[in-house]
Amino acid sequence: MPQPKNDFAFLRKWEKERKENKLRFAIRIGLLQYAIPIVLIVIGIDFLRGIEDMDQYLLIRIYWGLPVCVFCGLFAGWWMYRNNEKRYKSLKGLDEKKGH
Repeated sequence: MPQPKNDFAFLRKWEKERKENKLRFAIRIGLLQYAIPIVLIVIGIDFLRGIEDMDQYLLIRIYWGLPVCVFCGLFAGWWMYRNNEKRYKSLKGLDEKKGH
């Protein structure tokens, strides 16, 4: 989710989005917009190339790879929420460093 470079546009957009809780944001952005599409693309490419050993494929890609992608997607969504919130507070003058 690219953020607007214009501070005013960012503030308007983030004020709407920050009403979501962090987990819901992480699921929507990290999982649905990043991790799941990447997993589907990788699996699609694998099937186009052909899979020789289905048992090994399931073990590596699905049983190990899918949970790692889910974790990374949630972490990335949380990280984006954190960075957006930090930028929002900085632009609004609510920075903790200023003592507010």
